Amino acid sequence: MPGSFNKTGIGGDVWVDEQLFIVGLAAFSTAALLLWILDPVARHIGLVDHPGGRKVHARATPLIGGVAMALAFAFSVTWLPGPLSDYRLLFAGSILLVTLGVLDDLHELRPRVRLWAQVAAGLIMTLGAGVVLR
Repeated sequence: MPGSFNKTGIGGDVWVDEQLFIVGLAAFSTAALLLWILDPVARHIGLVDHPGGRKVHARATPLIGGVAMALAFAFSVTWLPGPLSDYRLLFAGSILLVTLGVLDDLHELRPRVRLWAQVAAGLIMTLGAGVVLR
């Protein structure tokens, strides 16, 4: 099959499109680059987790992994073929979750606030996409 490479998996052959591999590699590379770029920014604005209590790390650790992954995802999906408009509600729910994570890291939101925001994000993504349980 032109434009693809064969990867043998459980139960036989699995065809993986080169473009999806490249987009995945771009997302990984972008996230790694953003972690490197955002590290000093997070330290400057105080978006760090300090050791102590349940924390096992030895020094202050920037809380930027979720932001880097979300930005890398947003960047890489623009490379995918086809319209992205079908995924508007997935993106809306994801943005809500990332924003919630950053606010929680900065201000330690109450569990009830986090729960309701997570429920709202889940409802936006599932009900908006027409997913129902029967």
